[in-house]
Amino acid sequence: MSRILFNNNSSAIFIDCRIHGTSDSVNNARNIKLVLDTGSTHTIISPDAISGLGYDQDILNPKTHKDMFTVSDKVTCPIIEISHFHCMGQIVKGLEVGIYNLYVNQFERVPAQGLLGMNFLNKFDYKITFSKGLIEVYKPKSINQNKRSRKRRRR
Repeated sequence: MSRILFNNNSSAIFIDCRIHGTSDSVNNARNIKLVLDTGSTHTIISPDAISGLGYDQDILNPKTHKDMFTVSDKVTCPIIEISHFHCMGQIVKGLEVGIYNLYVNQFERVPAQGLLGMNFLNKFDYKITFSKGLIEVYKPKSINQNKRSRKRRRR
């Protein structure tokens, strides 16, 4: 289990994450701050946050694009795969992220480098306790482990 503290007086939950570059990257990894967003299907990272980590060609020539819906608009952004994504005490290899600059309004950028979306969050079980400013993250048991333990109990 991982425990992450957050400012429960803030209007958003900011989470520190670390993205690793490609193998031919000069800079191997970078720390970024994302807003936890259970309403976002995908994790979204700003182009500035990922710049210089070896993903530039992937952004220019992505394998795919996806339509994403923001509060005010539908946008199409490139989808790339991050080699290693560390967040909330967990590591996900090959996480697909959208590359896009998020704005509060047409002039003001979101005060983070992106959103931590459900394509990361749904890989784990977690409990958010707002009164304590605490997130507890648990690795769920695999389906096979659950089936085996049920069979043992039946015997």
